[in-house]
Amino acid sequence: MNKNLNKLVCAGALMALGFTASAYTIFDNTTAYNTNLLTAPNGLEIGNEVTLGSGWYLTNFQFEYYSSNLTLNAGLGIDVKFYSTNGGTISPQGYLSPGTLIFNSGFFYNTGSTLIPGNGAHDWSYNAFDLYTGAAVPLNTGLAGNKLPTDFFFTITFANMGTNNIQFPLANTSTGTNYGTYWEYNTFSSQWNVYTNSVPANFLVVFQGVPEPSVYGLGVIGSVLLFGVSMLKRKR
Repeated sequence: MNKNLNKLVCAGALMALGFTASAYTIFDNTTAYNTNLLTAPNGLEIGNEVTLGSGWYLTNFQFEYYSSNLTLNAGLGIDVKFYSTNGGTISPQGYLSPGTLIFNSGFFYNTGSTLIPGNGAHDWSYNAFDLYTGAAVPLNTGLAGNKLPTDFFFTITFANMGTNNIQFPLANTSTGTNYGTYWEYNTFSSQWNVYTNSVPANFLVVFQGVPEPSVYGLGVIGSVLLFGVSMLKRKR
C-alpha cells in the first residue's frame, strides 16, 4: 500500500508540473494598435501602469518599438524596469507613483554579436532567464515568493540614441488592465510625472506567465491522491 501511495504522489507531482509548465498570455494589447506613435526620449525612463490580476509568475515580457533608421548606434542601450505602486502621490492627479524597484534588466548595448534591429517595427523580449537570473535586479529578489503584484509599473529606457529615431506604437486602453496614461522619470528633478495624451498612450506589450501552483498544481495532486486512495480501498 505504501508503495502504491508513493507512486501516486509522484504521478500527481508530475501531472501538476506538466499542467503548470505552459505559459499563459496574461496581457496582450498588440492587436489594439491605434496608429499613433510616441517618440522615445533619450536616456529617460518612460512606461505604463498595468493590472494583470493576482497569482501570476512571469515567464516572458515583450514590448514593441519602431525605428526608421536602417541601422542603430553601436552604443545604443535598452533597459527595462518594473516598480511596485507604492511611491508618493502625484499632484494634482492624486495617482500613486512608481516606488519599490522589483526588476531591472540592466542595459543591453547594441553589439556586433546581437544587434538591436532598426528600419521598421520590432519586438524586444525577455525570457525567464532574463527575468530571474540574467538581470541587474532579478525579479525573484524584488518579490515575495516571485509572484507578481496585481498592479505595477513597467518602464523602458533607450540611451545613447544620438541621431537615432525610436518610437513606441500605442494601443487603445483595455478597461481594468491599463490606463491610457504614460509615466516618465525626470532625472533633473528626481521625480515621476504622469501624462495624458489626446489618444491613449499604452505601449504595445505582452506578458506571459504561469499561475500560482497552489491554485492548480496542488488541486491536481489532491485529485490524484483522492482517486488513488479510493481505488486502494476498493481492492481490500
